[in-house]
Order: sequence, then C-alpha cells, then structure tokens
Amino acid sequence: QRHNEIWTLFMQFLINIYQLLMLMLMLSAAYAGLLGNFLFLLLAISTFYLVILKLIQAFRRKLTYIPGLPWGEARPLILLGLMRCLNWSLVGASISIAMIPIQFPEDQYHSTLLLIWSFVGAICFCSFFPMHHYSKFASASHAIFFFFLATVLGLAMFPIPLKGGITLSPPGIGKWYVFQGGGSPLVSHHYFAGSQRYALDLIKAADGQFAQNPNARLESSATFNQPILAPISGKVIGIENSLEDNAIGKTNPGNPAGNHVILETNEGVYILLAHLKKGSIGIKLGEQLEAGAQIGLCGNSGNSSQPHLHIQAMTKKDLFSADNKAIPMLFEVSKGSFRVLTRNDSLESLKH
Repeated sequence: QRHNEIWTLFMQFLINIYQLLMLMLMLSAAYAGLLGNFLFLLLAISTFYLVILKLIQAFRRKLTYIPGLPWGEARPLILLGLMRCLNWSLVGASISIAMIPIQFPEDQYHSTLLLIWSFVGAICFCSFFPMHHYSKFASASHAIFFFFLATVLGLAMFPIPLKGGITLSPPGIGKWYVFQGGGSPLVSHHYFAGSQRYALDLIKAADGQFAQNPNARLESSATFNQPILAPISGKVIGIENSLEDNAIGKTNPGNPAGNHVILETNEGVYILLAHLKKGSIGIKLGEQLEAGAQIGLCGNSGNSSQPHLHIQAMTKKDLFSADNKAIPMLFEVSKGSFRVLTRNDSLESLKH
C-alpha cells in the first residue's frame, strides 16, 4: 500500500512539473511569435505522453475510471476532466485558426485538421481516466491555460475594434494574401514587437508553399518582382536600396527591414514598406508621392526568408525607437470600404 502511494505521488509530481513547464513554454512561444507551432507540438507530445501513461496505469491495474467512483470522490475529478477537455478543445481550435491553408495541398490540409482533432479526442478520452488523486495545482494550471487560450483565440476570431487607425489603399497590384498579421499572437508574430504590432506580411497566394521548398529560386516566386505601390500620399523620408536579396530560406537579421521605403503622411504618420528588391526603388528622398505611385519591386532582402512585403504604420520614423508606437491600418477592400485585415484575409487592389 505504501509503495502504491509513493508511486501515485511521484506520478502526480511529474505531471505538475510537466504542466508548469508547458505553461512557461507557451507564454514564451506567444512572445516569440510561435504560438501556433508550439500548440501543435504540445498537442502531439501530450497525446503520446498521456496514452502511454494510461497504458502503464492499466498494466499496473491503477487505471481509475471516474464514473466508477463514489460521487464524493468523483465530483472534483469530473470537473477537472471537463476542464481538461475544454482546454484541449481550445488548443485544437487555436491550431485550426492559426493554420495557413494555402501552405497545404487541399487534401493534406483536411488530413491535418483530422489529425489535430483526433489528438484532441484521444486526450479528452484519457481525461476521464485520471490519477486517483485530486490536485489543486492541476486545477490552477488548467484555469490559467484556459484563460490565456480563450483570450488569444477570442482576439483572433473577434478582433477588438481599433481606434485611431490610418486608411490605406492596397500596396500591390492584383490579389494579395495576408500571411502574418492580426490582433492576436495566435495569428501574428509581430504582436509583441512594439511598433510592428499591427504590421502585415503580404504574399501572392501562389507562394503559400514556397518557403517549404529551400531549393526554389527567387525568380520562381510569384511575389518576387511584383510592383509595390505607395498606399497613401506622402513624402519619402527614408530609403535603403543596396542590400542583396536573400536566397530562399536565408535571412539577414543584421538589416531587419532590408531594402525599404518610409513615407511620412500629411497627418505625421510614418509608413514602412520593407523587404524590397535590391536596386528596384526608383524614387528619391524628399520626393512627394501620390497614392498608387510605384516605389519599387517586392524582394527578399533583410530579415526575410521568402519574398513578401512587410507593411506597418508607426508614430516615429526611427524603426527601433523605444517610444515608436504602432498605428492600426485599415485597407480599402472595396470602393469606400475599409477594414482591418488578419491572417488568411485577401487584399485585392482596385487598380489592375
């Protein structure tokens, strides 16, 4: 009997350490812009871990089925099991929202969704075969997990209306795709990056799987060499035009914005258009541009691993100033209609 109690306490200790570590890693991943990737790994690892744990418990004949317990013992375990099911369902929903469908062939995308929810189902099933021991620490960690995930998922699905934004026209010709961006760390790796909070990374949809092919050439990208237009009238107050474009999968973190242009609007807002092609910028410092004027071509310079356009609005021209604040951007999606964009939205130029 004493041996069994020690074993139970030891297993509960391991579970508590695991939960604490996962909470810390989840917060770190959110700050680093890798929350969706982390949640997928967490779900996969946790599924295998819990299934193996339950098999060990079954082999040792220590598997507890909640409905088979007296009500007084079962009630807290039922509540904890339901909380676990709710949390893992939130994980599944978060991963589904964070996924970028254009990165997958259609059949693979649906297969991945099925795999995700199969993992969720397996964990929910395991939740009703708990350690026969109620843990306040487990309840507290699941509550923190729930509120964090509910918040980031809610922000991704139901964005808070933003005030004080600037209205812009599409910065490219034809249809573009929002690869990164939105009001939640679940859909934007810019979220905790200061003046980049509301930034968008735009590509042509045909390049969704481009980053997964490290042997691809820049010229084979549909986004590379695309004309980039001024999204608003303004004065050119910053230009970099001499940096080399990176090979696919490579980056230049020493020059984060790469080749870029900074416009100052009449309202004193600064617009950054970054990762442009070397030598493609055909405008000059001090030049006054009208909205829709071509400023250069999309490239892959700076801290960029595949051709895309990074665009952000800010309060200062110095990209790295500590007091530089992000400004929300509303894009014209139809004549006279503007809205904030998020990951997986499309933006189509009214000019063809």
